[in-house]
Amino acid sequence: MAVRALIPAILCALCDAVIRLPLSTVNVRNITSRSRSPDLRIGGIISAQLLFDFGDIVNVVTITIGSPPQPFKVIVDTSSGDLWLPGKLCLANRCGNKQIYESSLSKTYKPIGKNIGLDYQPGIVYGITATDNVCIGALCNPLQEFVEAYHTMWYDWPTLPYDGVMGLAFPTVSQTEASNPILSMANMMMLNMPIFTIWKEQQEMSTENALENKIAGLITLGTFDLKHCTSSCLYVDTQKDYWRFTVNRGFVPSEYHTIYGNLTYTNTRVSNAITSTSSSLIKGPSYDIWTIAASLNAWYSSKHNKFLVNCDEKDNLPQIGITIEGTDLPITPKNYVIKIAEGYCALALEVMPPALLYDWVLGEPWLREYCHVYDVETGKLAFCAPLV
Repeated sequence: MAVRALIPAILCALCDAVIRLPLSTVNVRNITSRSRSPDLRIGGIISAQLLFDFGDIVNVVTITIGSPPQPFKVIVDTSSGDLWLPGKLCLANRCGNKQIYESSLSKTYKPIGKNIGLDYQPGIVYGITATDNVCIGALCNPLQEFVEAYHTMWYDWPTLPYDGVMGLAFPTVSQTEASNPILSMANMMMLNMPIFTIWKEQQEMSTENALENKIAGLITLGTFDLKHCTSSCLYVDTQKDYWRFTVNRGFVPSEYHTIYGNLTYTNTRVSNAITSTSSSLIKGPSYDIWTIAASLNAWYSSKHNKFLVNCDEKDNLPQIGITIEGTDLPITPKNYVIKIAEGYCALALEVMPPALLYDWVLGEPWLREYCHVYDVETGKLAFCAPLV
């Protein structure tokens, strides 16, 4: 991958203490958030938290809230902007067997009292705003605003293996209009640098691996992840909303699909894209996704709602690519092909319905292919080659 530039944070090779706590992966539908209404550095510390991975595929991390601390498993979601957890009143309203936030047990709890509705693709969460002491590893913000949920209309929520969602997009897409926990910590000068890095392990994508609840990656606060990521990076400017940036096309190299001669075969045009830590797939415009699938000799299965390929051909498939600001970034088959139970393999690609703000959602395959460095101060986003 060509080096376009380095985020300045990468130049800080040695920083203070690094704290490592669990990022894990889960077998659920993606939860890209959408707005429902106009109302949806102390001591130079660095914090790193392990990512766990449960399957169809979202990334989960453990945080604590309250004094004394109460632990919660939350989805790390760069495509939404709010932190919410199930509150005590949610017990009777479809919160299932979740870890419940007990505000009465926290000495640092302060109610705000604004009613909020958060609309995600699988359902809606209703809650009331408050502040409390929120900690990610050893980093704590005593006045972090969040939503204390009292009702969910998310039909399978009670069975899902996490408690809430920690959105990491910007306040412009937050229903509370509050800064997310990492941005809040950066604004309070708690971080050595105002960045966080996400690295995902390049293990085989399969429902079996995800269901085993393995440690699947690392989120590092305050510095670049030198242990897992190289300094060969492409950085892009983003809009300070969903971390939106420019994509030109998705493609398969023409040497694999020779009918197009010396040209790659999708239309080059300017589109908007986001990365999403809560999506298991790469979603894109219909033309790009269908043409890529056809070039890979995939067929569409209405039963699985996926493009399928023969698993025996997986190792012979080519890289596919995404062109970002004129630079081609490849995605390898081990990251865009998912082994499914019936013995077939599925492409981790899906046609995205027309959306107002973005045309592409780059989910789990993209996260596994590249380290992501998010600069919460400048809004820059870097895609860096991982160490192998």
